[in-house]
Amino acid sequence: MNSIQLIKEFDALCTDYATKQLATDEAKRASDALKAAVMNAVQTYGHVPTNADASRRMEGADWSATVTTPKTIEIIDGNVTELELLLSEAKLPKVFPLLFSRRVEYSLQKDAERVLPQTTLPAKLAARITALYAQCFTQKTRTPSLKLETNATVRAREEKAATKAAKKR
Repeated sequence: MNSIQLIKEFDALCTDYATKQLATDEAKRASDALKAAVMNAVQTYGHVPTNADASRRMEGADWSATVTTPKTIEIIDGNVTELELLLSEAKLPKVFPLLFSRRVEYSLQKDAERVLPQTTLPAKLAARITALYAQCFTQKTRTPSLKLETNATVRAREEKAATKAAKKR
């Protein structure tokens, strides 16, 4: 396959993808509008089903739709800590674990991979520490993304960036 034919096939593939993506976007907008209309009808005219207080349901001849509005509880950490201290002060520290459980969340620091190699570890524990550190996280590959642009759009953006960079000098 020569390069001209490859370029033509690539451009045709990109054009087809862009056309289908536009159709998908339009279908998504239409779908979202219809979903909002169905939800509005259910919330306006529907009834609360048995044993489902957070839901409303509406039945038609062919379709049944249920809108559920779940509730979440947001924990206000500062107030929880204050309550824990107050219960402790009141000599009731055993009550707190009956009310709340503590969950700690960790995130990997930006330059974490450099820390242990630069740290002098005790000889007896060095192998164990590095092995355990390696088991503290896993690396996952995410789904690749695709950004499709016309060459004119890319050129315009690059020219704008070049003009902006020239002004900074």
